[in-house]
Amino acid sequence: MSEQLVVPVSALVTRIKTTLQQNLRLNGVWIQGEVSNLTKHRSGHYYFSIKDAASELTCVMFRSYVQKLTFPLEEGMSVLASGEINVYEQRGSLQFYVRALKPDGVGELYLELERRKKKLEAEGVFAMNKRPKPRGIQKIGIITAKEGAALQDVRTTIARRWPMAELFLFPATVQGKQAPASILRALDQADDAGLDAILLVRGGGSFEDLFCFNDEAIARRLARMKTYTVTGVGHEVDTTLADYAADHRTATPTAAAQWITPDQNEVMQWFEQKRAQLIQSMNSRMDQAAAKLLQYQSNPYLADPLAWGQRKELELQAAFMKLKSAQTAFSAAQNSRLTTLRLDLSRHDPRGRIQTESVRLKQLDEALQGGIREFARAQRDRLSRTASLLDAYSPLKVLARGYAMVTIDGQIMTSVSQAAADSLVDIRLQDGQVKASIIGQTAGAGKEKETDAVCGLDPKAESGSLHQEER
Repeated sequence: MSEQLVVPVSALVTRIKTTLQQNLRLNGVWIQGEVSNLTKHRSGHYYFSIKDAASELTCVMFRSYVQKLTFPLEEGMSVLASGEINVYEQRGSLQFYVRALKPDGVGELYLELERRKKKLEAEGVFAMNKRPKPRGIQKIGIITAKEGAALQDVRTTIARRWPMAELFLFPATVQGKQAPASILRALDQADDAGLDAILLVRGGGSFEDLFCFNDEAIARRLARMKTYTVTGVGHEVDTTLADYAADHRTATPTAAAQWITPDQNEVMQWFEQKRAQLIQSMNSRMDQAAAKLLQYQSNPYLADPLAWGQRKELELQAAFMKLKSAQTAFSAAQNSRLTTLRLDLSRHDPRGRIQTESVRLKQLDEALQGGIREFARAQRDRLSRTASLLDAYSPLKVLARGYAMVTIDGQIMTSVSQAAADSLVDIRLQDGQVKASIIGQTAGAGKEKETDAVCGLDPKAESGSLHQEER
């Protein structure tokens, strides 16, 4: 039995990686395929697969290469990829490390479509006011290929739904390089034909086949159309620049024909409903009119107007007599009440009471005047007695008998001890005051002192005269 060779997994993976690096070089080789399972990591790296109908290759594109892309990478985009094949050793998986990407074929058309779309959006082509769907569409223009299936679908649908519509065909090439100019001519002709609506339609096809409807001139012309326009290009998933610019977009040519025309069966049902409602309304009004006629016929005035008038005349006369009697009775009652009120008024005449109160008021006024005079006399006598007492006790009376009042510093002197030598004092006499200066003190009888003073005129006196005391 031969000895078995045992190697670790890492050794095998490393050997495979080395073999690939030495023997498989992809310099100048571009891998063609469709982007699948695209994941944009927060680090900036892209993880995705490139596949075709038979195989799929796991790819990674690091952030430094992602930043060099000149177009947004999207799921399903057909691309050409350049890079190298290597092995991710931790998982032992084969990976294609992408260094450069560029769109392939249809991918370039997608990029061109996005560029045109952004340009037209910036110009405001898609934001122009959309015309509302007209009412009562009868004249319909159709722009499509003359032999295409789209024309037959539109005609068949309109014939089934609204066969009374008038159809006007404006043939145009709807695929290839000549298509944009052909479609523009058809749009101009249809817009000048005085139609109610225009259908721009084409059957299904590849992205490349429908790309003529992404022409910028067609989009701008649709935005300026005077006539209401509806597009039905391709299938549900197909959306072209013409769809964005038209007044209304439908998924298919058949859907466009359905949108632009009413269903005659639905219209007939609507008419039947309105007819039934009208009959019901007329029957109801007839019943109301019959009931009102019966009411008029049973009215006594309409049955015999003369008898009705005579009866109303008698009723009016009776009412007049009753009113006249009531007026007479009311007048008598009012006269009686007026007499009673006059008697009551004479019994309660206020003039006698007013005279009595006037006499009483005069007496009170005389008593008040006498009281005021007596009070004033008593107050004058009291004032005279008080003035006599005040005059008797006035210090001026004492001064008149030869006495004087001496003050020092505003205080009355009652002792010689209050005055020092050279002090200034004020001496108040009967007819004014003088200022004096103390020159000495002399003791008098009973240990009292005598004070000598030098007197002078008060400097405050006007023109040398003494201040006079006002009484």
